Amino acid sequence: MRIGILCAGDSELAPFLSCLENPAVTEKAMLKFYEGTLCGIPVTALYCGVCKVNAAIAVQILIDTFRVDAVINAGTAGGMDERLEIFDTVAAQTAAYHDVAEDILTEFHPWMPAPRFLSDPRLLEAARTAARRLGRRIWFGPVVTGEQFIDQEHREEILEQFAPLAADMETAAAAHVCYVNQVPFLALRTITDTAKNSGVGTFEENCQKASAIARDLTLLVLEELKKEPLPLRVNTPLLVTDRLILRRFEPGDVQAVYEIFSDPTVNRFLPWYPLKDLSQARQYLEEHFLSFYEKPSGFRYAVCKKEDGIPIGYVQISQDDSHDLGYGLRKEFWGQQITTEAARAVLAQAKASGLPFVTATHDKNNPASGRVMEHIGMTYRYSYVEQWQPKDITVTFRMYQINFQGDPGAVYRKYWEMYPEHFVETFQTENTV
Repeated sequence: MRIGILCAGDSELAPFLSCLENPAVTEKAMLKFYEGTLCGIPVTALYCGVCKVNAAIAVQILIDTFRVDAVINAGTAGGMDERLEIFDTVAAQTAAYHDVAEDILTEFHPWMPAPRFLSDPRLLEAARTAARRLGRRIWFGPVVTGEQFIDQEHREEILEQFAPLAADMETAAAAHVCYVNQVPFLALRTITDTAKNSGVGTFEENCQKASAIARDLTLLVLEELKKEPLPLRVNTPLLVTDRLILRRFEPGDVQAVYEIFSDPTVNRFLPWYPLKDLSQARQYLEEHFLSFYEKPSGFRYAVCKKEDGIPIGYVQISQDDSHDLGYGLRKEFWGQQITTEAARAVLAQAKASGLPFVTATHDKNNPASGRVMEHIGMTYRYSYVEQWQPKDITVTFRMYQINFQGDPGAVYRKYWEMYPEHFVETFQTENTV
């Protein structure tokens, strides 16, 4: 595990350099990257210079060249919420641009469901634990970014639209780059100035102490990460294909969930009964998807067409040792190879995330599903007979597999060993979903 530490200015980086062990310097793109260890964890630290583009350049290099597993943006910020005082610290739960039109991020790359970048929940949890040890006031909430000093007129406008705790010129840009690269991100910013105590002179007077406080909190976060190293996987990161957006289901997707899971034809080969009403859809959405996203890693995707971003199906991989691939699609979209396109993207993400293999099974009476499995590179291994629950029907399943590591011919044998009636078939699949 290697952590990237991004600071905007040299005064913010200086406290880190004073305790960096075994430092080595690399220069790239007119920036100096300091490699070493902090709290026994390999880090690459730098100051990028003020503004969004500088931050974006630096983070992309941290990811591409130094292969960091997470980025922590540490330094100073201006207080926006009137409750904040100088030397309070803000851990950004979300980051947004206050000077960029929202539809730029939702209607164009990266086609976000909402124009706010979420901090990694594992890093936030480490920050919460660290905050209790620091003995200072730490706030958790939204941060906004823009390339302007905020006067009183703009302050009121930004407060009304975003209700941020703090504002700076880099956090959202750094979070943006981490978002599209699927790299965990967190910002820790200590307040140097507020509406009551503003101005460049106030910032300069408080910058050194504020930077040291941000450093101290960051080091405590690293100590927490050392106890439980950060997994390389993340939970359901956004994926984009030629025609589709694969994203997390959201609380507002109740109607879409109902339309996917209420059709008896679609649900014939799925391991649950059709939903009867929106109340059941809301419960299923919460229990099966939204609560799942609280886990540190996983794959449960809503399949959406780019035109409107509304879920029309799902693709998921189970978290047990089978890494079972499952999918479903509203029947009016059958025959367009949408499931194939979506499943192929999820498999690529699973491979990049370190899964050694993925399996999938289908009812032999649903050969179209088998064709999807073949089209995404999976191969048939064996069949078995199961008394399938909860529908309590006898089903012959065909098991497919794709291996990303080790022997390409290795077979997941749990179903073979679990069910006495098992065999290898010779068959030809038909159709394509």
